[in-house]
Amino acid sequence: MNQPEKGSILLVEDEENLHEALKLNLELEGYGVSSAFDGAAALKAIANEYFDLLILDIMLPEMDGLAVTESIRISNNEIPILILSAKNTSADRVSGLKKGQMIISQNPLIWRSFYYAYTNS
Repeated sequence: MNQPEKGSILLVEDEENLHEALKLNLELEGYGVSSAFDGAAALKAIANEYFDLLILDIMLPEMDGLAVTESIRISNNEIPILILSAKNTSADRVSGLKKGQMIISQNPLIWRSFYYAYTNS
């Protein structure tokens, strides 16, 4: 018998190996994970399905993560957005926060801490 999912996550990452590793780990933790590999596909998925969390890369084909975030917020969707990116300067963080992202992290330990806090709040 399958246990109920902890929550649904849309994972948007175009680098296949990283995408699959993140997806596998999240699924092993009990989360339902849907995949998108570019910004346009992410927006389509969000328009058609409810997600508890969006994990979003910044540098994506079709439409970058900041443009995806802006589009989501313009439509008044309040989905929590977690950015995983190598772009981790103060300016990048401020830009993301202004557009409605929750956190920008290149460090998996920071991401784990955030996600633990998010899922246990």
